[in-house]
Amino acid sequence: MTDPRKNARDEWIARAVVVVAAIATFARGVGGGLVPSWDDGRFLVENPDAQHVSWDALVRMWSAPRFEAYQPLHLLSYWIDVPWAGPSAPVVHAVSLALWCGALLLVLALMRKLGLSLVPAVIATLFFGLHPVQVEAVTWATGRKDVLAVALAAGSAIAHLGSERWNDRRAWISRALYVLAALTKTIVLPLPIVLFAADVVLRKRDARSAAIAQVPSFVIGAALAVVVVGLWRENEMIRTGSGSLSLVLATYAHHLGTALWPASVSPIYPLAREEAPSVAGTIIGCAAIVVTIVLAWRARAHELGRRVLFGMIAFVVLLAPVSNVLPLHFQWHDRYVVLPLLGIAFVLGACVDALRPNRVVVAIALALCAALALRTVAYENAWASDLALWQHAVSAQPRAFYAWLKLGEVRRDAGDHAGALRAYQEAIEIAPQLRLGHGAFMSALLLREEARREITPSHATETAQRFMMRMDDPVALRELAGEMAQMGYRDGVTYALARALDIEPIPDERLERAAQVQLAQGNEWLARFYLSRMGRNPVIPEVIRYVERERARERGEDETPPSPARAPTETEEATRP
Repeated sequence: MTDPRKNARDEWIARAVVVVAAIATFARGVGGGLVPSWDDGRFLVENPDAQHVSWDALVRMWSAPRFEAYQPLHLLSYWIDVPWAGPSAPVVHAVSLALWCGALLLVLALMRKLGLSLVPAVIATLFFGLHPVQVEAVTWATGRKDVLAVALAAGSAIAHLGSERWNDRRAWISRALYVLAALTKTIVLPLPIVLFAADVVLRKRDARSAAIAQVPSFVIGAALAVVVVGLWRENEMIRTGSGSLSLVLATYAHHLGTALWPASVSPIYPLAREEAPSVAGTIIGCAAIVVTIVLAWRARAHELGRRVLFGMIAFVVLLAPVSNVLPLHFQWHDRYVVLPLLGIAFVLGACVDALRPNRVVVAIALALCAALALRTVAYENAWASDLALWQHAVSAQPRAFYAWLKLGEVRRDAGDHAGALRAYQEAIEIAPQLRLGHGAFMSALLLREEARREITPSHATETAQRFMMRMDDPVALRELAGEMAQMGYRDGVTYALARALDIEPIPDERLERAAQVQLAQGNEWLARFYLSRMGRNPVIPEVIRYVERERARERGEDETPPSPARAPTETEEATRP
């Protein structure tokens, strides 16, 4: 006969283990800064509604979409700390960690409600809560929406599993918590399907009664899904066309791989058009999912089979909104795995539970959780600042266009124009067809020249935008180059002209005559540019004399800026006058 007092004590010890492990793993991130370049700026630093409690701010949060989404509870959560301490990174991170500890206690309760014994439930919760993908939820201030979504979704599931009828008190509490969860994070929308699967697969209820219990949530979820898709389309978060089957399969394989082997976690991944997904990885990942589901289905007469089947269903279903059935602009993100990871964690807990008398199995599972925690602690360093984050991102995912773009932006804003130009050039080489990289390169080029030559007022941002719009029109580029020359720029002029010549080359004779005209006008810097584009030696006498004079002069660094084909080298940067 079991001792109730011992059971209660063991439950409290289990909760303490989960909380202590979470604090030990994520405490390092509390001292990190905000990341204004990755949404912390617009959500916290520049958002007066988050910093000041008022009725008007509350109405704005709930009355209309904000920041390309309708997530009022996410914005409201910052009233816990930001109005009282300001957008203080340590305070915000500490509150998020406290909320995460509460969320994990609910996850532990959910694992127990789903039938796992205490030790396997703790292992499943630790695997889920200490996983490196959760760094983005806990250590990133804007990631608080994931923390809230996990807590509310777990609470909804616990309430549902405690209900006996479709219309009893617990059932309505479950639906209310589901709505609140959906108002914090879109990926929660398929939760009613997961609860239906829990009723049919784990609780052995008939499908008809299980479906009836979820009808109210299905209706609410469908309505919210229509709103979400509309917002995504309005804000160009969905690419034109329908998602390809290959990309959907690659998405599931990628996120399963991230869940099981988080070696290259990053805030940004390459877009599908930048780097084709690995065919072998897609086949292996999808085969693992299908084979596991098939084997679990065949073994559903046994408890382990049912549990594994439910866990895999939960993973697949919860990942569905971001599976690229509707092709997302950013098709992969680590934070997409935050909630679906519950399914994988439950499968792990079920396997440990089936072998629980074997202490070796428990020890191995705990060692796995410890290894994940160590990887998480290391990854937290990347979120200490904007620069650290994007340096990590380009290191982990060197083919990610937007990671290089963000690194360039952070370096540019810090005054490191040379570093920004190198980052932007990497972005251009990855995706030369995207205008953003070219425009950003031009902006950094003009800002560098303004700093060096004291050009005022600044026209860098406006001119870079105009360059982006005209970058495929050689005539418009030459006109823009003339306007920039009148503003006092040189680097931007030659960059625009180089782009025009790449699109529409002109003969060496015309280039030499252009150099001759510029020499006569005293613009040696522009003459040198035209001469650098020639494929033969000059033949015009005054141009020949100029070239010979330059060769005879003590060698110095050319002022000609880099062509679109390459960024300035470190040597060039160090020796430029």
